Amino acid sequence: MSEETKTKTSEVTRTATVTSTETATSTASKSQMGIGENVRIQQLFKVMVENGASDLHLSVGSPPAMRISGEMVRVKVGSLTSEDSKRLCYQVLN
Repeated sequence: MSEETKTKTSEVTRTATVTSTETATSTASKSQMGIGENVRIQQLFKVMVENGASDLHLSVGSPPAMRISGEMVRVKVGSLTSEDSKRLCYQVLN
């Protein structure tokens, strides 16, 4: 992993952690609960722009991931549930 990618990874971790502070309780409960209703797709898009990400990957059972300088970087929030994925997609459609 390049030094630039490592820097971007730490920036995404810091930004995404701040974004999800309201929903985070503990690592174990986050993965069971999903990302929660407080995280919105617009917040994920904002983190993408701030970190120069080209893609956002949403997959049930995994945390959201972003492609930064060709590397996949996971956002430090819980894994997506099917309800989380549906809610995030519907936010784009509305």
